Parts: sequence; C-alpha cells; structure tokens
Amino acid sequence: MVNGVPVRVKYCETCMLYRPPRCSHCSKCDNCVERFDHHCPWVGQCIGQRNYRYFFWFVASAAVLCFYVFSMCALYISLLMNKGHHSVVEAIKISPASVAVMAYCFICFWFVGGLTGFHSYLIANNKTTYENLKYKYSNQPNAFNLGCMHNCFEVLCTKRKPSRINLRAIVQEEHVASQPRFSRSSAPEDETPHRPRAKVEDDLEMGLDILKTTRRRSDELSDEEFGTGSNGATYHTTGCTPDSDNEIPVIRTMTESSSEARDLDISVGNAACPSSPVQK
Repeated sequence: MVNGVPVRVKYCETCMLYRPPRCSHCSKCDNCVERFDHHCPWVGQCIGQRNYRYFFWFVASAAVLCFYVFSMCALYISLLMNKGHHSVVEAIKISPASVAVMAYCFICFWFVGGLTGFHSYLIANNKTTYENLKYKYSNQPNAFNLGCMHNCFEVLCTKRKPSRINLRAIVQEEHVASQPRFSRSSAPEDETPHRPRAKVEDDLEMGLDILKTTRRRSDELSDEEFGTGSNGATYHTTGCTPDSDNEIPVIRTMTESSSEARDLDISVGNAACPSSPVQK
C-alpha cells in the first residue's frame, strides 16, 4: 500500500528478488534500478532514484548554456553593427565564427531545451519516463503524486538515499573444492576427463553405428527385392529361355567381407547362347 493505493510488486527472475515499487530491470546494465527512469547512452548509465536530480540539472544547465552562448553571439554581432555602422552582412563577414556558433547552439537548444521541459513535466506530476511511455497511470490514479510543490521538493531537494551496494567492501573469495587429478598415464584414454577430442570421437562412433545400420537395412531390402537362394547366393534372371537363341548366361559369384556377406550378380549382356550341348 502506497498512500492508500495498492501497488503490485513483481518478482525479477534475473536478479531473483522482489522488486520494490517503481523498480524495473535494465537489460543493458543487467540490474534492477529503483525508480527507474531510463537508460541514458550519453552518460553511459541508468537514470534512477539516486542520480535523477543530477541528470535533470545537467540537462537544464546545458539548455541554459546554449541559450547564453546564442545570446552573447547575437549581442556581439549587434555591437559590430553599431560600432562601425555596418550592415548585418558586413558584420557576419567580420565575425563568421559567431554565426557558426549561433547556429550550433540553436540546434542543440531544441534537443536539451525540449528534454528539460519534458522532465519538468514529469517532476511536477511525479512520474518517470518509463511510466509515461507505458501509460501506467492512464487508467489508474498515481499513488506517488503529492501535488506539484511536494513533488518538486521530493525529487530535487530531499536527502539522497544511501546506496544498497557497498563499493568499499572487501570481496570475499569463493572456496572451490579441489577436484582429484587424473594423469593420462594411469587412466585409460576413454576415461580421461576433459579431453578435447572426446566429443569428436563420440560423434565418429555414432556416425559409424548409423552407417552400419543403414547398410544392413539396404541389404535386407535388396534381399527381399531379388530373392535369396538356398546356398546364400542371389540369382538375377533374365527374360531369355534356355531354348531360345539369345539366352544370356549368368555367372553366380559370392564375395564375403570381414563384416558381412554380399551377393553380386554379374550378367554378361549381348552374348549369344551356345549351340552345342558340350559348350552348355
């Protein structure tokens, strides 16, 4: 409950903690920031509860500086015109750098001046840039709005809260349990831990197993397609009959390898059938 209004508290899965109200996680800083406003790339950090007033005064002072430099350059051009009774063009020819600085300050003033006005509106309503872009208080009341004067006093004049991180603390070393050492001479090659070639060898063995399974399956399909004889040899017949004149003889051979037996059919094509029984 904040000022009589219930506020939902979210759990941050990255930081593993419940976020306070108006706290959000910055993906670039990888931290949860209280009263998160935005991540500013120009200053290189998140703008939150402890540095928001300094960011606002920095932007406001930059806007005042641009206006001041622009005014001084314009005043110098005016003095040149009154001193020598010159025209505007002649005064610009005498001091062209003043015109260049005036143009630069005029362009910058639109950025920093607009940013100053936008953050002045946020301070008066006690909002943040993140809440304003998400339209968080469009359908519900702002529990943190205490009025214009109180909001400005809270943001700009209150004492800065201490940091939750002790940057001067001594870093505690983590004690890691020592693991037993293995020597390549005492342990087998396959049992040696953290070998860089272990994964490569496992992949090769898996590939060989898949290759053997594929070959065995292809042999089974070929046996079903052509048929196997009683002696283990495969017969591949042609369309010729023994009595025809164009019978093609079939030479039956069987070769065996170290892993598995394979049947090879060698057919001699375009050969005439023998005429005499002796040759048959």
